[in-house]
Amino acid sequence: MKKIQLIIALCASTLMLAQDNNTTSYTTNRPDGHAPISVMGDHTHNKGEWMVSYRFSTTTMEDLRRANDDVTNESVLLPNGGDYMVTPTDMPMNMHMIGAMYAPTDRLTLMAMGMYMDMTMDHLTAMGGMFTTESSGFGDLSVSAMYKFIDTDSHKWHAQIGLSIPTGTIDNKDVTPASMGNEVILPYPMQIGSVLMMPLLLLLT
Repeated sequence: MKKIQLIIALCASTLMLAQDNNTTSYTTNRPDGHAPISVMGDHTHNKGEWMVSYRFSTTTMEDLRRANDDVTNESVLLPNGGDYMVTPTDMPMNMHMIGAMYAPTDRLTLMAMGMYMDMTMDHLTAMGGMFTTESSGFGDLSVSAMYKFIDTDSHKWHAQIGLSIPTGTIDNKDVTPASMGNEVILPYPMQIGSVLMMPLLLLLT
């Protein structure tokens, strides 16, 4: 399935207010002092610094693949020798993510992130019909802490540990051709949250 993604991000940070006149020394005030906006937990802060970020991501998935080959939507349906009564044709997704970081000490940075997502999935049935399901809601909440081990001009090491808390919606419903006009629980790809609390552990340099 082909995937197209666009990410737009805005960040407000106390670091951005600082001015660094030393152009030879590496600091987080430089344009290359941070990883791309889609990389989470790439940096820490000094004591008392905070950062609030907003990220908008839109992703579209379309087309089907079997192993390494592209296949048509019709070829996977029962009348054409396929195995399924219904196949998805495309799935646009929009995600709004709010993040906050705060450093109570020079070595410890706390981070929390939450998101809101809306998505649709277009389907093709074995009888040639088409229908669309929609889903939206708040996603899982992630909280983590980053500890700075080394912070010099040439080397920076920190570790991140945290949890993804299953606060997202997992019971989104919509009407399908087989539901006789009633709303039914949508399949897993159309749910926003998860049912498990997931640990996060990263060591970044």
